[in-house]
Amino acid sequence: MKINTVIAGAQKAGTTSLYDWLGQHPEIFAPEHAKDFHFFSNDEHFTEGISNLHSRYQKYSDEKVVLHAGVNYCYFPEIAYPRIFKYNPEVRVLLSLRNPTQRALSAFNYFKRLTLEKRKLENSFDLDSERKLTSYEDRSNYTYLDHGFYFSQVKELLSFTSDYKIVFFEDMITSKVDAYKDTLDWLGVDTSFTPLFSHENVSGKVRVQALNKFLWNSRFRRKIKSVLPYQKVVGTSFPHKIFLLLNRFNTDGKASKETDLALEKSLNSHFRADVESLSELLDIDLLKKWGFDSA
Repeated sequence: MKINTVIAGAQKAGTTSLYDWLGQHPEIFAPEHAKDFHFFSNDEHFTEGISNLHSRYQKYSDEKVVLHAGVNYCYFPEIAYPRIFKYNPEVRVLLSLRNPTQRALSAFNYFKRLTLEKRKLENSFDLDSERKLTSYEDRSNYTYLDHGFYFSQVKELLSFTSDYKIVFFEDMITSKVDAYKDTLDWLGVDTSFTPLFSHENVSGKVRVQALNKFLWNSRFRRKIKSVLPYQKVVGTSFPHKIFLLLNRFNTDGKASKETDLALEKSLNSHFRADVESLSELLDIDLLKKWGFDSA
């Protein structure tokens, strides 16, 4: 067994939903605990060897597509891509991209909801401060702006392969069936299959704040892991299922949006040049697609 397809990001661009939808297909093997287990970008995992990743695929039963996903792979391309393509030179890569302004705001709201982000909205978007972060965890979580500079990330991917596909978050919202079937066609599997389309990991509003703090409390999370450590799990552990169910119950399906129009306009200006470069690289008018011209 060897992983042959990787969703490499981007963070808060629909990767969890995409992974879930693809994983429901009978020809695609996508174990839940292989999603966002950042083996190829996190040295702590990578140094433990490939068995650390393969242990999550023990229920593989000869499916055509063996899927893995790490939302931060595209953000750490200089680390992740050399390791991924050394592991499997024939690997195929999926990228899910989203309007970078909306992605940044969604990421802020997500980490705010997880009680990890303590700053106010207006104090949380400073590129110079982001680029001073040093730990892997901080660079993964609190780089709201830097994550959205897609041009260099995609360009780095193209230096390794031409066998890639970009799925746009906006298409997953407005025309999910077409986006899904187009992806199945690219993967070379039966396009007549239709999954249960649910949107996972949304930055939704919290229904009960006390329950939210309890669920995301670090001691509670460690307790779940101590019952059945994620590193060694095959399939989905019962404690983790309980966590997911409680978290889903406590989340309003509508995305939380703490923002203001002036900030959005400022962020659009911040990202515009990068979006123009990416549009030229991909030969897609992303300024129009993402509404930059009308902003």
